[in-house]
Amino acid sequence: ELATEFIMRCLSYDGAFGLSPGQEGHGGSTFVCVAALSLMGQLGVLSARQRQRILHWCLNRQGQGYTGRINKDPDSCYSFWVGATIEILGGTRFTHAEGNRE
Repeated sequence: ELATEFIMRCLSYDGAFGLSPGQEGHGGSTFVCVAALSLMGQLGVLSARQRQRILHWCLNRQGQGYTGRINKDPDSCYSFWVGATIEILGGTRFTHAEGNRE
């Protein structure tokens, strides 16, 4: 319960999860928080709006791969973290698979 509460306090104003409460969203921390909630069977603590905002944030990191933060270049590391978050949230149908392979 305490872990879930801490994770939810890390949900940022931008729709993703920061490394700690009050920080901006980041691809790595967003994956860790969403994956942890999923593994704990706690994804239900996220409202539909919160899930939508997280998914929207992740999808907006898409280019030729994914970025971990705004105004950064895509790389393979963040392609994993952000792509896995999209998968956990059931949003892969919104991705451009061919563009991400380039």
